[in-house]
Amino acid sequence: MSPPKRNQAPAPGVKCPHCKSPANNTRTVVVSETLKEIRYHCTNEKCGHIFLADLEIKRTLVPSDCPNADIKIPQHDFNAAKTN
Repeated sequence: MSPPKRNQAPAPGVKCPHCKSPANNTRTVVVSETLKEIRYHCTNEKCGHIFLADLEIKRTLVPSDCPNADIKIPQHDFNAAKTN
């Protein structure tokens, strides 16, 4: 696991699930090549919620032209998505 990256950048579109205020990304830990754990702090001082979220690469939509043989990401099945 790599050391955490620390920043105070607002995360586009990430809001506190309680008060709906914007949340800042304050720490990112790379768990694997396809998974990051991100700590968020609510910007609403009255709320003060701190929470963790995962950012995971789940499926490939268009394959890479320079793939890493060590990385295995499932291919998205567009046909299965149409069966609703």
